Amino acid sequence: MKKLLSIRLLPVILLLCGLASCYQEAELPQAPDAVFNLLVSAEMQEFINSSRDTSYLIAEPGMELHFEGQILDLDHIKTRGKSALNYHRKSFAVFLNEPLVISGRNGSGWVYLTRFKLVSLAMDYTYIENRVSFGILEEQGVMPLFYRFVEMKINGDTQGVYMLVEDPEEFYIERGSEFIMRRGYYNSIDDAEYEPLSHNIPRDTYVSRFQEIYALITELQGEELYNALSERIDLDQYFRKMAIDYLLRNGDYTDELYLYALIHEDNIRFSIIPWDYDDVFKSDPHEVGITWGTGHLFGDRHYPTHQDVLDVLGDKLIFSIEDDLGAIFRQCQIV
Repeated sequence: MKKLLSIRLLPVILLLCGLASCYQEAELPQAPDAVFNLLVSAEMQEFINSSRDTSYLIAEPGMELHFEGQILDLDHIKTRGKSALNYHRKSFAVFLNEPLVISGRNGSGWVYLTRFKLVSLAMDYTYIENRVSFGILEEQGVMPLFYRFVEMKINGDTQGVYMLVEDPEEFYIERGSEFIMRRGYYNSIDDAEYEPLSHNIPRDTYVSRFQEIYALITELQGEELYNALSERIDLDQYFRKMAIDYLLRNGDYTDELYLYALIHEDNIRFSIIPWDYDDVFKSDPHEVGITWGTGHLFGDRHYPTHQDVLDVLGDKLIFSIEDDLGAIFRQCQIV
């Protein structure tokens, strides 16, 4: 019982330890040091704030995006996200012709970005879920993207605190990858980008390599399965992410994962980029009480209550088995 209690308290302990560093005496600057200001017509501002459900390209003559008083060389900007599209304060995807130069967190050097997300934190009432999660993922070598808090304005009207996150679909090219994808439900590819810059491997070959991961988990077991999966995906990264998801009680993860392909000795192997940790510290994993989204490679799986999930997991330290790749580990066919 004491062991179980300590495990359940660990996310709280980690959170409190992170927050403790906030309560230090410091001299605050007179104004935020990372402020974006989108200048558009009053009509466009009203459209951005009032639009719902659909992502739109924001474009009109004379539009400008400023950062710290300088005009950025904007290629285009669009609203983005799923939940954020239904709220007054939108999230944005920004594409520049010339890189933005921005200081790292705590003044740690400079970062150059031509593509990045400005993620509205309107539904993150403490402005902390993603920050705490990304910090832990980063410390464990699972979050490679640059991120930091900024302020977003439209025509000088503040939209509040945003999280700037490096675009995964720019990051993969910088790492010498030709293919990146966002995993969808039912082992699908929700979105993908392909840039044959050096290896010239056909796009379909990358897609097939991803599909092999889910084919193998129904065909192999034990060490044979572990070795086959390790050739196709960085399992050390994936296991670390699963452990952190357990500690943070990440309730929505199936479609919040990017995989980018790296080539080593002519072998295609995927590395991962976790994404969107706004659904942490949840009482139940995402699969509880719903009739869609749960992988079906191991049959028609439904979990009316969290106890149904726990009954399947036994003593496994796994929070969610919504995706089939996570579900295979609960069967002890790899460990």
